[in-house]
Amino acid sequence: AYGVSTSHISKICKEVTGMSFGEWLSSSRMDYVVSELAHSDRKIKEIILESGYLDVSNFTRKFREKYGITPKEYRSCYFRDNN
Repeated sequence: AYGVSTSHISKICKEVTGMSFGEWLSSSRMDYVVSELAHSDRKIKEIILESGYLDVSNFTRKFREKYGITPKEYRSCYFRDNN
């Protein structure tokens, strides 16, 4: 649409962030969910779906791999430590 190929955009993304576009997108989505878990009382499923994930179970598995706990456990720990 703008005369820039997806491979060129991916290359720039890698140069700027050190991550592929897919890695950057996943990281950004995860950061969004973590922030929302920590700072809002919205439903966890709603936050996950809003972040762009279509499968809550798959996201929860990825979250657990990264943080060692589920999104629900993360939220409970955060609020317990900050209230």
